Parts: sequence; C-alpha cells; structure tokens
Amino acid sequence: MIEEMKVNATSTSKKKCGLLIIILSCIYMFDNFSYFNLNSNEIYIYIIKPMMCGSIMVAVWIFPRIRAKGKLKLRNSLIWWTTYVGIFYAICIFWGGVIDGFGKSPYDLSPLGIIKNIILIGSMIVGRELARAYVINSLSKRHFIIGIGLFTIFMTITNLPISRLYGLKAGIDIVQYLSECLIPELAKNVLAAYLVYLGGPALSIIYLSIIEGVFWVSPVLPDLRWITKGLIGVLCPAFSLMFLQYIYDKEARVKVKKVKKEENPVGLIITSIISIAIVWFSLGIFPVHPNVIATGSMKPMINPGDVVLIKNIDGNEAKIGQVVQFRRDNIYIFHRIIDIETEKDGKKYITKGDNNSVKDSELVSPEDIKGTVIYVVPKIGLPTLFFKDTKNVPKDKVEF
Repeated sequence: MIEEMKVNATSTSKKKCGLLIIILSCIYMFDNFSYFNLNSNEIYIYIIKPMMCGSIMVAVWIFPRIRAKGKLKLRNSLIWWTTYVGIFYAICIFWGGVIDGFGKSPYDLSPLGIIKNIILIGSMIVGRELARAYVINSLSKRHFIIGIGLFTIFMTITNLPISRLYGLKAGIDIVQYLSECLIPELAKNVLAAYLVYLGGPALSIIYLSIIEGVFWVSPVLPDLRWITKGLIGVLCPAFSLMFLQYIYDKEARVKVKKVKKEENPVGLIITSIISIAIVWFSLGIFPVHPNVIATGSMKPMINPGDVVLIKNIDGNEAKIGQVVQFRRDNIYIFHRIIDIETEKDGKKYITKGDNNSVKDSELVSPEDIKGTVIYVVPKIGLPTLFFKDTKNVPKDKVEF
C-alpha cells in the first residue's frame, strides 16, 4: 500500500511539473514565433503575458507545498547573502560601463512606464522562479542530476530570444552569441537552480530582481562590449555559487574534506578576479593596456625596458605630435607622427622615432594604428627583456 502511494504521488508530481513546463513553453512560443505576431501587441505584453505567469503562481499555490532542501534555520542568512551577491553582480556590470562606456536607457522610465515594466518583468521572474523551485525540488534522488541539468537547459533556452539566431552567419557571430548570450544565461540559470534548491523561489527571485530590475529603472546603462558581457555574465554567477556554497557549508557546519591546507573561497575569488583583470589588461580588452619597449628609437622619452600605457584609438583620429603604436609586418612600433599625407585611398601618416636621424621610409595607414602612448613607467619592464627573443626583430624597421 505504501509503495502504491509513492508511485501515485510521483505520477501526480510529474503531471504538475509537466503543466508548468507547458505554460513556460507557451509563453516562449508566443514571444518568439512570428506566426503569433504578439511581440508588439501591448495587450499581450502587459495583460495576457502577466496573466499567463500568474497562472503559474496560482498552480503552484494550489499544488501541495514542496520544501527546499536547505536547512530552514539558515533561510534568513541565505536571503541576505543572496542579496549581497546580486548587488555584487550589478556593481560589476556598472564597473564594466566605467571601462566600456554608458548609453541612454532604451526603456520607458516615465511613472506609467516603470509600473508597466514592473508588472511585466516582476510577473515573469516570479512565475519562472516558482516553476523552477517546484520542478527542481520535486525531482527524485534517482534522477536528480539529469533532471536538474535538463531543466536548467530548458530554462536557459526559454529566456533567450530566437530572433538573435536568425542573423548568425560567420563564425565570429556564433562565438559572440555563445559568449555574450548563451553561456552567461546558462551560468545564471545554474546559480538560480542552486538557489531554489537551497532556499526555494524566494532566493532566486531576490537575485534576479536585483540583477535585472536595475536595468529597468536606471536612466543610463552600461554599453558593454560582447567580451565584457560574457566574462562578467559567466564569472559573477560562478563566483557567487562558490561563495554561497562555502557560506552555507560553514553555517550548516558541514565537514569538508581537507587537502594539504584548507582553502578559503573568498581568497580564491579575489585571486581569480585579480588574475582575470590582469589577463584583460594585458590582452587589450580594457581601453588602456601596457607594453614593454625593447628598443631605443624613442629616447629620451622612452627607453628600453620602460613600460608604456597605450590608449586604444581609431586610426583616423590620430594627430600630428602623438606617439602611436602601429603594426608593420609582424611587429609593433612606437614612433611619433610628424606629418599627414592625403592620397587617393585616404590619408597616411609620416612617422619618426625621436632618436632616429631620418623619418620612417614607409607611410602608416590608419588601420595599422592600434593606440597612442599616454604614460611611461620607467624600467619596470627590464626583467621582461631577458625573456624576449629579439634576434628576429628587424632593427632596420625600428631604428635608424
């Protein structure tokens, strides 16, 4: 008899989870398929769609309550820590804006517009997270890993606009889409799944309300490049998940196996962030990046072993007197622009090293210019020169 009751309960739970998945699928189809043509319909956007999300709320309210797997006594603590990591994500996004720049918000920020946005986004977040919490916490131990993986993928796909896929042609477009949209969305949904597993829908609702809500009320928004979006969108949820797991294990007094010495995830997070920032800086992802000078063609301004900070610029905006970094063959050269010539195919720059006796023999095209020198740090790059292979550097192209 007990076994039969378990089978019936499991069967009923599957049907209820199936109903929630169907409702989410219908919303996704209405949003994305041109056959329904509802994207520009205000009645659908601000009335019908919130009502469909409301039906999820009603269904979950009617269904028997399913508890989250985390300890109930830690619920208040988890709420606060989830709030902190949500704020951390928002700060990272806006810090990215400090680097990449800001733009005007495209959303309606009038009082009525804000109310409409809250109704739309609020109902979507609450409805989706109630469904997520019910489905994930209904999974049996036997199929938990597979079930949570498949449902997380489903939640990721149903939160991505299908219209973006239509324009993907070249390989770089696909890479950009994966980096900017798909992988960050997957990372966000993995964290949301962990939150509802620990503390139910309240945690993921708080987290998503912070990181998404800020975009709907701020008059200016970060205008991030795709690589910046991708790195922040993946790393913030990943670090947040690690941090929350550490906090939960610590407060729940879960014994973790020790390796040779105990690791502190907070230190790991800080170290990782610094390492990633250094990599970004070195690769030129920031608008300012460093470079070690190996030759003396720009003495006395720049000496071998000095590190110069280069600001990325559009080659067409370079001016006479600027010390620019430009590419020639397989090397980068730092010389000063001394004149500009206009040719049939556009303007070209005449350059010369301050320490050279004659100007450079070849003109420099705007597309070959990478940036302009804005600061010189003396001698700190000397150790790097010991590891540089300068045998194959064509000195005749750098010094005269």
